[in-house]
Amino acid sequence: MKWGDCNTVYCGFWVNWSHSESIGATLTLPSAWGLILISFIAIIIKIASENLWRALSFIVHQLNSSSLPKDDVYHQIQLLLRNAETESSFILSLVKVWNAHKGVRLQILGRYGALLLLAVAHGVGFFAASALSSRLIAAEDPFILTVSKSCGWLDEPALESLANPEAFEAFNALAVMSRSGFRRSAAYARSCYAKYGGETTSCGSYVKESIRFNTSREVHCPFGDDICNGTAIEFDSGYLRSDLHLGINTHVEDSISFRKVLSCAPLAADKYTDGWQVPPENLTAMFKYPLGTMYQAWSFGQSTVMAPPLNNTNITFLADTTSLDYGQIPFDLSYVSDFPFTTRPDQAAIFSPIPALASDTSDLNLISLQTRVLYRDPVHDPWFSAENCTTQDLNFYESTFCQASKGLTFLACQERYEICSHDHKSCSPVTALYPLQPANASSASDPPKAFQKRLTSATQSAVYALIWKILWSAQLNFQLGFIGNENLIANDYLWDGGGFELGQAATLPANQWQIEVENWMNVTLAAMQARAVTFARPPEFEVNGGFSSLKHIIPPEGKEMKGLCRKILARSSSHMSFSVAGLFGTIGVCIIFVLVNLLLPSIVAKIQRRAGRGGHKMLEWMESSYFQLQRMAAEGRGIGPWMGLEKDVPVMEERERLFSLKSRGLGNGYEAIEGAEVVQHGVVKGV
Repeated sequence: MKWGDCNTVYCGFWVNWSHSESIGATLTLPSAWGLILISFIAIIIKIASENLWRALSFIVHQLNSSSLPKDDVYHQIQLLLRNAETESSFILSLVKVWNAHKGVRLQILGRYGALLLLAVAHGVGFFAASALSSRLIAAEDPFILTVSKSCGWLDEPALESLANPEAFEAFNALAVMSRSGFRRSAAYARSCYAKYGGETTSCGSYVKESIRFNTSREVHCPFGDDICNGTAIEFDSGYLRSDLHLGINTHVEDSISFRKVLSCAPLAADKYTDGWQVPPENLTAMFKYPLGTMYQAWSFGQSTVMAPPLNNTNITFLADTTSLDYGQIPFDLSYVSDFPFTTRPDQAAIFSPIPALASDTSDLNLISLQTRVLYRDPVHDPWFSAENCTTQDLNFYESTFCQASKGLTFLACQERYEICSHDHKSCSPVTALYPLQPANASSASDPPKAFQKRLTSATQSAVYALIWKILWSAQLNFQLGFIGNENLIANDYLWDGGGFELGQAATLPANQWQIEVENWMNVTLAAMQARAVTFARPPEFEVNGGFSSLKHIIPPEGKEMKGLCRKILARSSSHMSFSVAGLFGTIGVCIIFVLVNLLLPSIVAKIQRRAGRGGHKMLEWMESSYFQLQRMAAEGRGIGPWMGLEKDVPVMEERERLFSLKSRGLGNGYEAIEGAEVVQHGVVKGV
C-alpha cells in the first residue's frame, strides 16, 4: 500500500508467523489512519450497542407482556421498552416514571429494579468497549514489517586494498557506520537493559525491549595454569529464537535457536612479565622514549600487530612510564583476539595465545587496561586496581591520592556459541564462531557441517546464514575496537571529561570489572537486535562529501536470503498494527447485533403465528410504537381512516389530507379548543 509514512514500513495486511495464520494476521497503518480506524470502530460499537439494546428491550417486552388488565406503571414501562432508542434514554424515562408515582416508588423499584440494572450494565459495558476499542482490535504483538530499497550488509574491503579510492570509500562507510551502530547499541543497552538512563521511548524499537540472560558469578577459571586472578563470571543468553527475539518473521519450523556464552576473568599477569626495565636502544629509537623512561612487557603469545622490533615475539603488550604519567586518556583499553578456524586472512595470524589461554572451542579476547586516574581511596577491583596511595600536592589542594600501581592490568574473555533448530532437537556443538560458519567445515563428518545438513528448508538455511552474520557482527572484539574506551561504565565516575584537567574520579567498587563485562554482554545483545533490523533497513549516512553509505550496501544473494529482507519485524511509534481477527471479529459481532435487532421481531411474530399463541404480545409491541400511538390519538379525534395498523408506521388512506393535532387545553392557560382542527384540501373545518 502506497501512502505517507510507508517508505520504510510495510502498510497493509501481513502475517506474524510467531502465531497461527488466523491469530497472526495483521493490518499495519500510519498512526493518522490508525486513529481514524479506531474512531470508526468506536462508532460501529455505539451503533451495535443501540441495536442490541433494542433487541434486549424487545425480549423483555415480550416476556413481560400480558393480555390481562394492568396498572398504569406496567403500560408506561412497556411503552418505554418499545420506544426508548438507547439505554440512557430508557434510564432517564424510567427515573421520570419512578418520580411521578409517589407512594409506590418502592414497589416500582422492586418490580423493575432488575431492568434498571440491566440498562446500567449494558450502558457501562458498551461505553467501556467503545473507549477501549483500540484494545479490542490491537495486534497481540504491536510489530511492523520493515521495508527498504536497500537490503543487505555494507561492503567489507580488505585493509590492504585501501590504496584503491573505491575501496577506501567503502571502508570509510563501513568504519563510520559500524562505530555509529555500536554507539547506538551502547546507548540502547544503558537505557533499556541496565536502566542506567531510565525509561525512554527508544526502548520500543525492537520486538523485545531487552534480552535477558543468566549470570553466574564465582565461576571456576575457564583458562589453565592458574592464570586467573580469582574466579570468573559467565553470562549465558540461553536459547534465543530468530523469530521471537530478533524479529525474523518466518514460520516457527523455519526459525533458528541460538545461544551465546561469554566468560571473563581477570588475569594474574605478574607471572608473565619481568617487571619494569630500561628499554633497549631499538625500542627507545622506535618509540622515542625520553631519558629515564622505563618499560614493561607482558608475554601472552605472539602478536603480529606489535611494532617491528617486537613483531612475532612472545611480547603481546607493552607499557612505559612516560605514557602512564603523561597520557591524556583516563582509561586506555587495548586488546588482541584469537579466532580458531577463522576463514578471514586478516584474523588468522594476528595473535597466537600461549597454551594457558588457547582453546579450539572458543574465541578469545585478551584486554589490557591502563589507568591514569587519581582516587581519594584505594580501588581493590583486580582490573581497575589503584592501591598505590601517596600524599600529593595538586595545584589546588594537598591530600592522599591512590593510583594504579601496575602499568597494565588484564581481562581474558571467551566467547562460545551454539545454534539449534527451533525446538532444540538438533544442535551444533558449543564452540567458537567460525566453525559454525555456513558450510564451513573440513569434511562432511565434522559436527557443524553435519548439523547444517539437518536444516529442514531453504528458508531455515537462509535464517541460519543471517543469524551467523548477526553473531559475527556483534562480536566483542568489534565492540572493543569501535567504542572500547568510551563505553566503560567507569567513565561515569570521572570528575570531568578532560576539559578541566582534574584527573580525578570517585572511588570504584571492588567488582567494577564485572560491571564492565556485564555491560559488554548487554551491548552485544542490543547490537544483535539492531543488526537484524539494519539488515532489512540499513541506516543512511553521508560520507566523503555527501556520498550515501547505501551506495556500498551489498544485497543478499539467493531467493530465500532476499526474501528475508521483507521478513524483519520491529516497532514504530509512527504506525499502528491491528489484529485482522480482532478487527473483523469486532465488526462481525456488531453486524450480528444490528441484524438481531432488525430480524428478531419478524422472526418472533412468525413463530407466534405458526404456534397460534402469544399474538397479544406482538400486538402490544406493535401498538405501543409512537407512530401507532399517534394514530390512536388521531383516531380518537376523528382523524382517519388509517392503513398499516399492523406495521411500525401507519399511514392515512387519504394521502393528501392535512390535519393538526392540538390539545383541548393543558390547564395552564393555553387556549382551549373545542375540537381538533381538520384541514382538508386547504379548508379548515371544525369537527
